[in-house]
Parts: sequence; structure tokens; C-alpha cells
Amino acid sequence: MGYMGLEHTPLIGLIRPLEQVRDPRTVGWLYSGNPIPIHLILALYVYFVKFRGPEWMKDRKPFTLVGVMRLHNISMVALNFGFMVFLFKNTYLRGNYNWLCTGIDYRPTEQSMTVLSGCWWYLHVRMAEFLDTVFFVLRKKNSHVSKLHVIHHCIVVWNGWVGLTFGADGQIMICICINCLVHVIMYSYYFLSSFGPALQPYLWWKRYLTQIQIAQLAFFAVYAIVPMVYDCNYPRVMLWIGFVQAVLLLALFCNFYFHAYRGGKRMQQSAAKQRVK
Repeated sequence: MGYMGLEHTPLIGLIRPLEQVRDPRTVGWLYSGNPIPIHLILALYVYFVKFRGPEWMKDRKPFTLVGVMRLHNISMVALNFGFMVFLFKNTYLRGNYNWLCTGIDYRPTEQSMTVLSGCWWYLHVRMAEFLDTVFFVLRKKNSHVSKLHVIHHCIVVWNGWVGLTFGADGQIMICICINCLVHVIMYSYYFLSSFGPALQPYLWWKRYLTQIQIAQLAFFAVYAIVPMVYDCNYPRVMLWIGFVQAVLLLALFCNFYFHAYRGGKRMQQSAAKQRVK
């Protein structure tokens, strides 16, 4: 790995031992190995959406961005659907992926390199989803830039670096495919909701978006445990990373769901009782 002249810093001293377990198939790839570029991207994202962006918009009128957002949302629908089909076709539909547990071979076979290449390109889609937050900032909807929102975007992109560095295929592939499908549903809702009141009666399923997120995270947590019991040569450190992240995001999404729907419903009922009194 190249470290941009930082070879002797304490950070690199901690990272260097990980080279022993890195994926040899992606050595030299952009976003693979060297942690500095991806973490710099994440730092710039957080800095803009939490600090510089809101400060810059403070004395400005909010942008509308309706057309740009529609283009972004429909593009995300198409790209997530396309990558879901591509990755699923080149893994489970080829017959040599086990639905219960699939390890990582690390041999540069035609199939594995095709899958890894797809994952590399898909990481760019995840980076493009940073625009969700940028649009919030430019529209002065800073309340939408929540900890859950920012953490979720950062974890997803960071996972792309972890996968490309230590192995992006194997057990994790079904989770990536499911997540693609969830994003197809999510961005379809965003696209349709941008047309305003005319389509609102048909968007009654909004609350189920969070339920779907919760369900997929619960599945990810359980699925990460399977190779710990049924060993199929999948790196254990990757399993723990996936499990901890799934539990963290599951807790955050459950907390959001309770306050946005369950808690909000109780507040409405309480307010109604007060009016009756």
C-alpha cells in the first residue's frame, strides 16, 4: 500500500498489520488498501453537511432543486436495480454460492473478479447517495441531517473500503443484493413523493420503509452469526464488523421508528384527550 508519505505515523503503524489479511485480488485498486482517500472523503462529507454547508446557507434562501432531486432519485432506482441484478446473477444464480454460508476463496477467478469489479463500481453509487444529505443542506432542512442519517451514509461507504480491501464477495453478497433492493424501494418513494399532494394518497406505505430497514438489519445481524457456527472459511473479523454495525444501525433505526411513529401517535392521542377535556 502507498501511504502518501505517512509511512512512519502512529496511524499507519496500526494499519500495517492488516496488510497480512488483505485481499490480494484488489491490490492497487483505487479505494482499496490505503485508508486515507476514503476516510478523507468521509471527513469532507461530514464537515460539509454538519458544519460548512449549514454555515454557508445561513443567510441564503433555500434552493428548490426539484428537478435535480427527481433525476437523482430515479437514477438511484435504476442503478441500484441494475447492480442488484448484476451481482445476484454473477453469484447465486451461477450455482456456486451457498445460501447458508459462502467463504472467500481469494483466487482471481473470472467470476470473483467480475463480482469485485461490480462492487468497485457500486461503491461510486453509494458515494453518489451523499447527495441526499447535500440536498437537505441546500434546501435548509438541517433537521433531516440527523445522526442516524449521517452515520448510515458513512458506514455504507466505509464498508465499501473494507470489502474491497479485505474481501467483498462471499457471505456478504446476499446482504448487498438485499440492500440494493431496499434502496430501489426507498428511492422510488423519494421520487414519487417529489410530485407533491397529487400522489400523497398513494404513498401510504411510507412508514413501512423504516420497517423494511429494520427487518434487513435484523437479518444482517443473524446472517453474520451463521459462519461463526457453520464455518465456511469467511474471515471472522469481517463477521464481527458486520454484526456490530448491524446491531448499531438496528438500534438507531428502532429508536427513530419509535419516536417518528409510535411516540408520535401517543403524542397525538394525548393531545386529543387534552382537547376533549
